[in-house]
Amino acid sequence: MLTEWNKLIDYPFTAIEELVGKERIQQSIHQFVARTVEKTLADVVVPYQAKIMNEWIPKVVSIGGQWLSGQVEEIVQRLQLADIVRSEVETFSVERLEEMILSISQREFKMITYLGALLGGLIRILQGIVGLWI
Repeated sequence: MLTEWNKLIDYPFTAIEELVGKERIQQSIHQFVARTVEKTLADVVVPYQAKIMNEWIPKVVSIGGQWLSGQVEEIVQRLQLADIVRSEVETFSVERLEEMILSISQREFKMITYLGALLGGLIRILQGIVGLWI
């Protein structure tokens, strides 16, 4: 049987075309391609789904994350983010910049005030406890 296969492989394609017919070969190829294309990716992937989900995706994410973390500086330089931000901020009016800075600082100062009140209260309680023992 292997010798028949070797003979078939060595057989010139033009002879096979004459034997089978050009139209039939084209029709067979067309049907094969149509059947293959009609399959969805899900149909093709189903046998490998567990391996893809449990092995391939975690490896790709891990390797991709490591590569990306090593490329952050170069990506930022290529995108020229600092220049883009600078040019955008330069287009803002002084009133708009002042409004942005005040709104951000108000939120931050409010949190600093709350943190100060919390720490002050904890320190006062601790002082009261220490005062009772002395």
